[in-house]
Amino acid sequence: MLADSDHFNDPDFNPEHSGERLLYFTGERPTENFPNPADIKWRRPSEWLGADCIFCRKDLSSHDVIQGALGDCWLLSALSVLATRDELVIGGVPDLDRPSKITRESAINLSRGVYPPLFHCFAKKGLYVFRFFKNCAWRYVIIDDKLPILEKEGYQQQYIFAHCKDNKELWVPLIEKAYAKLHGCYQALSGGFIDEGLADLTGLVA
Repeated sequence: MLADSDHFNDPDFNPEHSGERLLYFTGERPTENFPNPADIKWRRPSEWLGADCIFCRKDLSSHDVIQGALGDCWLLSALSVLATRDELVIGGVPDLDRPSKITRESAINLSRGVYPPLFHCFAKKGLYVFRFFKNCAWRYVIIDDKLPILEKEGYQQQYIFAHCKDNKELWVPLIEKAYAKLHGCYQALSGGFIDEGLADLTGLVA
């Protein structure tokens, strides 16, 4: 396992600098229905789930998507739709580990998907690059793999917000985090429409 110093630390969306403002607009939970920031710690999945965490396994499924303590069911519904076509999430050249996998026909797919294959190689350093179609242009969002986790005495560690059915799959919480960074904080994702989510995730008309 790599030491934390060997992993990427996002200087912009960083809990050590911005604290609770990454969660909520004011830094304080808007109502008691939202998780208490005092019970939330930011952890890399490998720190509490083991070293065999992976962005996604083969054959994504709509059933992979589990909602957390955030009203972003519209975004998660859009992710569930994308999960019926893997290339919309991970591009058209999955498991890219050598140049010979790239053909003339598949080269264009290197930059497609919410998580384009061009950037898959950085995952081992805890660095992820996602792309969203926002305000009529593609926006690339860089994040690290630190996620908000419930750490409260008497409770088992668990994801606060959206996650995959298999906790060791990371595609749902990481995409949600990148989308939250694009909008300023997690609270900004509360309330929306599925067609907006589909358009932002694909650049296509919904």
